[in-house]
Amino acid sequence: MIRRNLISIIISLIILILLFIFIVIPIIVRNSITFQRFGVFMNIINVHYFHDLSNTEQFGLRCAKPFRIETTNDEGNINLGAWHIFPRDDYDECKREAHDFNDDGIIVLYLHGNMASRAFYHRRLLYNLLSEKSNAHVIAFDYRGYADSTNAIPSTFGLTNDTRNVYEWILGNNVTSDRIIIWGHSLGTGVATRFLSECPDEIYPFAAVIESGFTSIVEASHHYPLIRLFSFLPYFEYCFVEPLVNNPELNFNSTAQLSTIRCPLLILHAEDDVIVSFDLGRKLYEQAKMLQPKNVSEQTQFVSYPAQYGYGHQDIYRDPDLSKTIKALCNTIN
Repeated sequence: MIRRNLISIIISLIILILLFIFIVIPIIVRNSITFQRFGVFMNIINVHYFHDLSNTEQFGLRCAKPFRIETTNDEGNINLGAWHIFPRDDYDECKREAHDFNDDGIIVLYLHGNMASRAFYHRRLLYNLLSEKSNAHVIAFDYRGYADSTNAIPSTFGLTNDTRNVYEWILGNNVTSDRIIIWGHSLGTGVATRFLSECPDEIYPFAAVIESGFTSIVEASHHYPLIRLFSFLPYFEYCFVEPLVNNPELNFNSTAQLSTIRCPLLILHAEDDVIVSFDLGRKLYEQAKMLQPKNVSEQTQFVSYPAQYGYGHQDIYRDPDLSKTIKALCNTIN
């Protein structure tokens, strides 16, 4: 009798858990903008929340200066935490101020993905690679709602505006736009394409790197590990996809921006990426070749990394030839 009761309790618990996972969670996602935002931005998950991001030495950056950018507009006051990582030529003295770009080096404006901050390990290792191997300036910042930037609600519009403000700060320091590369990773690729589609011709960057990118947040959601669990449900589209399509504050859509992007793209993607499917990176490239202006699309490139390299979603910085790829991009365009 006791054994029978125990089995009954276990079965009841399993049924309750399944009901919660496959009934309650989809209902919550469908009706809660908070859960939808979390699914896209994940800015609540911030492993560096309690770190002092102004102390760059603790993060292994050879020559980096912290700075802040403050803007006031219809959205209110937005204050963004940022780093300027200097080229290797400045490592010995490292005495330049954050606003000093007084050389002819390229400038990489890095747009990170969702979750964590500009100090996440793979981002820092990429900054070091770009500054050491490509002798580039790297500007890395946190969007609103992330790390030490203003605790405001993130959105497609907000992150794009933050990018624009940082970009204009760079230009305001005697920099011409033909020195700037926009580098987006994961969610940051969606921010990058939105920014590029809105950027005026007279201040257009000369290239953009799309690392582990996607065609649209809707297509990416079908492959995302946490959401894939629900993909067999008959109401999957209704609960998980429609809320993204119908909310412009969440609907990143790089495909829709391609026809207005007027600089070459270098699209990097690893075949073993389990967060953003490799197929989406390849598809974005094929769309870019068709949709970008012809004189630009001819220079757009795709670099794939075999699964055996183990680069996954965020370790493409480990490619020993990455700096050569960036140099070739600069030489091709210039």
